Amino acid sequence: MHSRFLTFWSNSKLASDRNTDGLISSRWKFRNSQKQHFHSPRFLLMAGSAAISILAASTSSQVLAGAASVGGSIDTKAQLTVALKAASKLTTLPSQLVVPLSGAGVDYPDWTINHFCFLNNLDIHPVQDRPSDATCSFGDTKSSTVLALLGDSQANLWLPTFDAMGKQDHVRIVFYALASCQMASIDTWNNWGLGPSQGCSAFRAWAMSQISILRPKYTVLAFYADDDHFTFDHTLIARADYGAALVQTLRTLKLSSNNVMMLGRIPLPRNDPKVCVAIHPTNLQGCSTPRAAAVTAATEAMLKSTSKTAKVGYFDLMHYGCTAAVCPPVINGTIAYVDLYHYSMHYLAEIQKLVISELHAAKIQ
Repeated sequence: MHSRFLTFWSNSKLASDRNTDGLISSRWKFRNSQKQHFHSPRFLLMAGSAAISILAASTSSQVLAGAASVGGSIDTKAQLTVALKAASKLTTLPSQLVVPLSGAGVDYPDWTINHFCFLNNLDIHPVQDRPSDATCSFGDTKSSTVLALLGDSQANLWLPTFDAMGKQDHVRIVFYALASCQMASIDTWNNWGLGPSQGCSAFRAWAMSQISILRPKYTVLAFYADDDHFTFDHTLIARADYGAALVQTLRTLKLSSNNVMMLGRIPLPRNDPKVCVAIHPTNLQGCSTPRAAAVTAATEAMLKSTSKTAKVGYFDLMHYGCTAAVCPPVINGTIAYVDLYHYSMHYLAEIQKLVISELHAAKIQ
């Protein structure tokens, strides 16, 4: 039997705790582990949570309304290189941030952006509760060219980027997302909802069947592949078996779509960046994460291997948050992460034009 220990949730995996009104709850939760923390030694800085506890009363739409305009757009690779280099040398938290520290924990797309189409992983009937495809359409909603965006909270995070790209390219974006739902075609224990993920399995199968009917020109898979996965009875799933199940998902999607792409994982900081910079505002580099520590090599290799085996595209996301050596917490005047597992909404807004241009180069256009 796996040991159980207490992990402070802060706003990590915030999507699974996001209520339908867009609020975020910070709470203590138990989490299953096998011998050690799934992402050890990446411990959250618990003390800093008290300093940002007021975040629970905010929504991302309110954060958006109060955001400053100090960051500026990063439209090219050269501009990104300059911004990351500067960020890797920054020692003191800027006095003016694009989103103030008090709002950093909710800098994430809420219902005003996703139309309630991003479903909670605690919902036992996610398929029945999802709004219609018409409601969950973004971009150019009248276009006959369709891109299906499927995944978990990562898909919700990238929705504004795909919405903007859809409007620009006259592509309708149809959005299917359930928080903390693994996209490999295998039943897994929900590491974040702390229970068997029958709802996830049902949602994934339903979404893939809907995509088969929709027959989009493009399909993008965006989810956070955990480092370890377990069966409903807590048996560890071998990484190779999980990879084979992910290949099955990708091949199934290819039957319905001419162009399938999987987004890679973002950097995984050692500590929650917003908490760390609140505690150490004059030692930002102490809150940085070495690039080698921000990626789990075995998981990254598995994701790239599965995309190659399934003959689908793979879109790397690491370079948006890291230099060759380090992944800084504050980039271009913006706290780059809303929590351990998600870039912040405003940082993605700053790099949106660059991301879209690179998606175009990857043949998503």
